Amino acid sequence: MKTSLECISCKVRQAIDVVRRATDDEEIQERAIREMLALISEVPFSRPPVAVRRDVEAVVKKILDVEDAYIEHKRISNQIGKKLYPELKKIVADSPTPLRTALNLSVAGNIIDFGMFRMDEVNEERVRELVERSLSQPFAVDDSGLLMEKIEKSDKIWLIADNTGELFFDRVLVEELPADRVTVVVRGAPILNDATVADAEETGLTGIVNVIADGYDSPALMLDYCDPKVRDGFFEADLVISKGQGNYEALSHVEREIFFLLMVKCEVVAQDISANLGDIVIKRCDD
Repeated sequence: MKTSLECISCKVRQAIDVVRRATDDEEIQERAIREMLALISEVPFSRPPVAVRRDVEAVVKKILDVEDAYIEHKRISNQIGKKLYPELKKIVADSPTPLRTALNLSVAGNIIDFGMFRMDEVNEERVRELVERSLSQPFAVDDSGLLMEKIEKSDKIWLIADNTGELFFDRVLVEELPADRVTVVVRGAPILNDATVADAEETGLTGIVNVIADGYDSPALMLDYCDPKVRDGFFEADLVISKGQGNYEALSHVEREIFFLLMVKCEVVAQDISANLGDIVIKRCDD
């Protein structure tokens, strides 16, 4: 997915939000925002929007000299996911179609996203609302039938993870899959509230399935920059399941079959997917 004109104004807004969140020092804020604006002004529109977001966040890391500027956001994310996990497990256990229910819940977890939402926009109540909607309302795009068929036939299943907290919802899905066939891919270093190996350990996923880091600090799997072994494994997998909007932006143009599970959080992605803002989606792509 390429950067559009609308993405530029969004990245400027995100840059301002990031600077305000990172420091109250007006001199540092000014220096950071000028550097970010210079960076955004030179963005090649051929790059996915999520790649631009990675570069914006890199400015914050450099100027503030911090490795993880979202520690508090990740703590809150994990707190929500950990609290809801037993309830999610019961929902699946009580379902006549546990795999389908687990897929729906994994999509619902995608609302836990501090890259797109403010601190006051992500809370337990909103997450519960989306859980209920994922179980009771039709998805805007629903290729779950095809996905479940592929799961049955696939020996190598790759799940490209997205956010901390959301990873508890993904664990519910992973526990409905054949564990010996599953690899979960997380970020290579802290970025936004995206999941790393440390987060996978806290979630308990590392004790269930193979978890690997992609080797790069981007809020999506960037195949041009990730560990070459990860790239090779991605294309060798029988089935790739990709979580979240950032991964959709980075991977929707890739020439292989991918199933994207996400909540639509911006108009540009909505238009690309043929859905509406706020819709929940299970979409198969095969470029």
